[in-house]
Amino acid sequence: KHMFRHDLLNATELAEIKERPDILWVMVVRPPCDWAEGMYRKPYHLCPPNDPKKCGPDADPNEKVWMNQNTMIGVPLGEFFASMEWKDWAESVPFMRSVKEDNKQNKAEVSISKPSPHNYTYPNVFALRSHKLQIMQQVIHAMPRNVKLVRLKEVESDPERFIQDLAKEFNMKIKDDYKVQQPSKVAHSTVCLTTPEWEASQRFVDWELDGQFGFSPFDCRRCYGYEKSKRLYDRIQDSKKVKAILKDDATGDNNDGMRAKTKKAKPGS
Repeated sequence: KHMFRHDLLNATELAEIKERPDILWVMVVRPPCDWAEGMYRKPYHLCPPNDPKKCGPDADPNEKVWMNQNTMIGVPLGEFFASMEWKDWAESVPFMRSVKEDNKQNKAEVSISKPSPHNYTYPNVFALRSHKLQIMQQVIHAMPRNVKLVRLKEVESDPERFIQDLAKEFNMKIKDDYKVQQPSKVAHSTVCLTTPEWEASQRFVDWELDGQFGFSPFDCRRCYGYEKSKRLYDRIQDSKKVKAILKDDATGDNNDGMRAKTKKAKPGS
């Protein structure tokens, strides 16, 4: 989800990118639904809905918002996909980081984000994804021969092979003190979705844009056999209201009455 800015790269920035043929842009991407479900479980930089003062022009940038899993309690995954706005902390305040200046002992605080005092809200998490992909797309168009697109699972499963192939493809020399890379100890999961969750993803993912990064609707998978899993069954019961949300959104009806929590039923009832 990186690249902390709501606006696209401007002409000056793109010109600077074109002037740096010595930079190789390695862009690591995940399938849209796996990525979005990961943002649901670990909502990095999501402005706390119950504490809006932590974001925006009046917020203290030193009070960083990293990840608050409590934010998602009571919010079904399908509703997160379909109707929950994503307000991004790192785009609302200067995201400061200590960086050591050249030939100096002291570190300076620099902003690695380009904040906007008002424009840091996306209609949903997939709109956030589309914006980030658009920025990556700008770089690809500016320096098409200096970009390497790779899926996260390929890097995780065999990072050493990825490094060696990258060096060979772009004729790069590996440093003498380079250490062989071991497979990642953390493997990002491939998720399956209930039917309402899947329908929400099909509607809100920009498949034309995602397709340019090698993804298709088949990269979002439905779950089967949910009657054998109580956890998945409960997800389906809770996400039934997503269909109503999608329907009302399409017709322009007020869906406030559809947001009441669906009463869970026991499997087999």
